[in-house]
Amino acid sequence: MPAKSFRVVIQRVLSEPKIAYRLIAYGDDAKPAHAYYDDIESLLNALRSAAIAVDEGTIRAGELDPGGPSVMFSGELDLDESQRRMLGLIPAGRHNPAQSQNPA
Repeated sequence: MPAKSFRVVIQRVLSEPKIAYRLIAYGDDAKPAHAYYDDIESLLNALRSAAIAVDEGTIRAGELDPGGPSVMFSGELDLDESQRRMLGLIPAGRHNPAQSQNPA
């Protein structure tokens, strides 16, 4: 499946008693897709595993300023289905109707 353009936002969110990280992808769907990470390393590892190049320094700078803005990254990224699945934006068991074939 070809890559589609998504507006991707990484936020630092307060998840009592600690901070967590939320990855949001806004695309053609009515609802944005979300994935949550317990720590910055898990998030960065997921991005690396999906071969997505983002400026880690910018994301880490947001981590160092807990009183700063909650948006640590915002930008347009081209993501294919396998990348979205690796990032947790598509649940493992979710069926993609675009891939189904209608038997005649």
